[in-house]
Amino acid sequence: MVKEKEIAFSLLENGLDFISSAIDHLIDGSDKSDVKYGILHLSSGVGLILKYRLSKEHWSLLFQNVDLANKVSFESGDFISVNSKTCIDRLKGTCSVDFDEKTLKQLKHLRERRNRLEHFGVVDSELALKASFVKVLNFVLDFIDENLEEDDLEDCQEIMDNIRSSLGKFEDFIEHRLKTIKASLEAAEKSTCVTLCPTCYQKALVIDDGVKCYFCGYSNDGEKAANEFVENILGESKYSAVKDGGEYPLYYCVECGNESMVNANNDEEATGWICFSCGYEWDQKEIDYCTSCGQPYRVNDDDIGLCFDCIEQKLAD
Repeated sequence: MVKEKEIAFSLLENGLDFISSAIDHLIDGSDKSDVKYGILHLSSGVGLILKYRLSKEHWSLLFQNVDLANKVSFESGDFISVNSKTCIDRLKGTCSVDFDEKTLKQLKHLRERRNRLEHFGVVDSELALKASFVKVLNFVLDFIDENLEEDDLEDCQEIMDNIRSSLGKFEDFIEHRLKTIKASLEAAEKSTCVTLCPTCYQKALVIDDGVKCYFCGYSNDGEKAANEFVENILGESKYSAVKDGGEYPLYYCVECGNESMVNANNDEEATGWICFSCGYEWDQKEIDYCTSCGQPYRVNDDDIGLCFDCIEQKLAD
């Protein structure tokens, strides 16, 4: 009797294989199923590579609750694995791995994409996914170079070569796409604001009676787009702001009155204030917070630190 061959992947090999599969779906695929599996496999692959680095520190760190860690459960795979947030927290705290804020935003957005797909069947456009894929792929390659040893990759060299060679294909695609829309973007910039798209991360989102990304085709009304920009580009959560008492940087516009004006000053590529409804944008010094009500207002030459409504209220009193 022929013994059935056992199929097994190491944690790292499994992660790289998922990423390689995501690449294949996006480069060679032609329908929405390929986009779907691109998201799912990329997210799974990144998570497994992060967990592999954690396991190099100690296998017990792969347990969500390290107090329940034991070798029998670990070797059988019968345990609750560390979630994404805890994994990154342990990599930063225990393994001294550095993550810049932009990378953390992109990883968070990738998880949200995967969750929307799994729970609601929402699939992003192929153009958006390919553009955002490059940034995550660059992170993965840098993470591996900086945090893993050559011995770790001994059995994965073929997969790594495929991933590295594929990066150029995606970068060429983005460069070609940006050249194609360059003239249209330059024309739009003469009359309205052009900023970062919350879906593909390219500076190609044109605000004109709603928003439209010339790169990936994303479109929305101003208020919804402003919320997505705050969540995906600035990495701010309305839930966290309410829960922890922080500031969610979305306000009523001083020009059009819609709740779509964003304080984008914590992002180096989209500084200042932007309204996603009327397309107005202001430098940091042109808008300030009212010392009475706390809402933003347009600063003028005779500024006394109060918005117009609060000045009127004080005069009426």
